[in-house]
Amino acid sequence: QQYNVKEIELFRAIEKLLEQGFKLHELKVADITRTARMGKGTAYDYFNSKDEILRGAIRYRVTQEFERFHEIIQSPLLFRDKFMSSLDLADEMMHVHLPRICVMMQTLLHPDLVPADPDEEAYYSRLLAESNQWICLLLKQGAAEGYLHPQSSETWRLFAFRGVIMAYVQARQLPAGEPMTNEQYKQAAWNLMLRALGKPLPDH
Repeated sequence: QQYNVKEIELFRAIEKLLEQGFKLHELKVADITRTARMGKGTAYDYFNSKDEILRGAIRYRVTQEFERFHEIIQSPLLFRDKFMSSLDLADEMMHVHLPRICVMMQTLLHPDLVPADPDEEAYYSRLLAESNQWICLLLKQGAAEGYLHPQSSETWRLFAFRGVIMAYVQARQLPAGEPMTNEQYKQAAWNLMLRALGKPLPDH
């Protein structure tokens, strides 16, 4: 979905307010428009309520991250570089954007608010399906470059890729054992991917 400049300014204003420690349930549309440096009436040219602005902000941010992943897949980079870039994107998403998204979603799930538009579930399901297609393209490239076993099933490849990404993110969030640099975490994720889908590696 495409948003115009004014809508995006409202979405970014919400993210800015979250960074400043404001509680969304205490905010009013006037607070959002003031941060976006626009009149309150302008917001109502595009949205009917703060609830609608929040829903738009969530959809905008999630869509932005999916599009960034798609750009990685479509780039001329080699498989390993695309994989490492995917780790960087996942790390940023989990540490920067996901906390904001969770706060906005928790606000929307308040029982006094109107339930989500039924079209939203279909929209996010479509994004997930598209991301699966992109992952499959990435892993086919990995097989073509000789990193991954060419006969591993698509289902197993998706399962392994998502598992490695989540393992990397969780290891970065909750480190255990000896201290590691980000590059060491990324190398460990790469090794794990190859163990799951490709040629065996030495233990060190």
